[in-house]
Amino acid sequence: MKGIPITAAIFLLLSALLAFGALMIYSASASGAREAYGDSLYYLKRQGLWMGVGLLVFLLARRWD
Repeated sequence: MKGIPITAAIFLLLSALLAFGALMIYSASASGAREAYGDSLYYLKRQGLWMGVGLLVFLLARRWD
């Protein structure tokens, strides 16, 4: 198979989707989070935490095969 290995391609695609999603979460919730929690990054921080957990599970699952 030529080119990028399938796992690397999936990882790159996943990273791009996560970055886009984080940008959308921040742009949609910054002002509401500032009013509700006093921190415009509140929802972005929570999303970042769960993205990290998901990536860790992905990397562990990748080693399983």
